Amino acid sequence: MSAYSVDLRERVLAALDRGMPRSEVVSTFQISLSSLKRWYAARRDTGEFAPKPPSGGPELSITSAQHDELRAHVAACPDATIAEHTEQWNAAHATSLSPSTVGRAIRRLGLTRKKSH
Repeated sequence: MSAYSVDLRERVLAALDRGMPRSEVVSTFQISLSSLKRWYAARRDTGEFAPKPPSGGPELSITSAQHDELRAHVAACPDATIAEHTEQWNAAHATSLSPSTVGRAIRRLGLTRKKSH
C-alpha cells in the first residue's frame, strides 16, 4: 500500500481549515479519522505533513559482510537442510537464528539446495 499523496493531504487539511467537520472530511475524501488526526498533528507540530520515506525494514540478522561466509558454508554442505544449516551457523557464530531467518538469507543469495540422490 502506498502513502496518500501530498496533494490529497493538502486538500484534506484545507477543508478542515475552512471549517468542514471532521466526520464530513473523512467521508468526503474517503480517509480514516486516524489519518486526518495524524496529518493535522504533524502539520501543527512540525509544519510538515508529507509522507515519511520508507524505513528500509529491519536490520538483517546475517549481514552483507557475512554473505561470502554463508555461500562458502552452503557450498561445503550442499546436501544439508535449512535446519542443519541453521544449527551449524548458530554453533559457529554463537547466535540463535531461526531456520526461517537462515532460509531467507540463503534465498536472498540465490542459492538452492543440491541433493546428491
